[in-house]
Amino acid sequence: ATAASTHAWGTNAAAANIGSSGKTTGQSIVESITTGNGQVMTIRAAGSFTLVADSSAPSQKLVLAGKTDVHVNTIRFTTVDEAIQIKQLTLTYSSSTASTTDFAKATLWDGATKLGEAVWAGGSAQFATSTLTGSFVIPKDGSKSLDVKVDLASINTVATTTAGRLLQVGYDGTGSSSGIGQSSGQTLGSGTAGNILGNASKIMKSMPTIAKIAVPTTSIP
Repeated sequence: ATAASTHAWGTNAAAANIGSSGKTTGQSIVESITTGNGQVMTIRAAGSFTLVADSSAPSQKLVLAGKTDVHVNTIRFTTVDEAIQIKQLTLTYSSSTASTTDFAKATLWDGATKLGEAVWAGGSAQFATSTLTGSFVIPKDGSKSLDVKVDLASINTVATTTAGRLLQVGYDGTGSSSGIGQSSGQTLGSGTAGNILGNASKIMKSMPTIAKIAVPTTSIP
């Protein structure tokens, strides 16, 4: 069979062309035959997968410099035709509003389990690839999400970042992502070509807090 070809099996034979008898009695049986084909099956060489921004991705927010594991994006993987184990993911960031001096690294999480990290090589690097160290399998014709978190640089007298910078990190459509088909055994690349950047996180040295305090008296002197 060739890839993408379709096949269906059934019977168009009349009852007179099918002979049967009871296993115990040995008597002939007059069959009631429903002719027709079964479900159409399509031959696939391998499955595929795509990525989109998940609805649970953080919205725009203020973040404190120097913090670790700051959640900046959530990316959802969806497969077609077979389960796929994701092995690599390439990340990028918005260089128009930030630089690699604003964050030390990005990490990938499946819930509470850390699966990999990406470190940008030098201040001018635009992309970084993470090889997943744990098992991240997307079920056949299903979806699963990865959280992207970053470790932010500090703001001080020898600051490596600047207050007010807008940081966006996410999937790089050029470097893509790769995985192994669990039925085909083939190495597969993502079918998503565009970048998936998270919403902007505004890096701040500090943030004001508002607290309700008790009024000492409610009477007017």
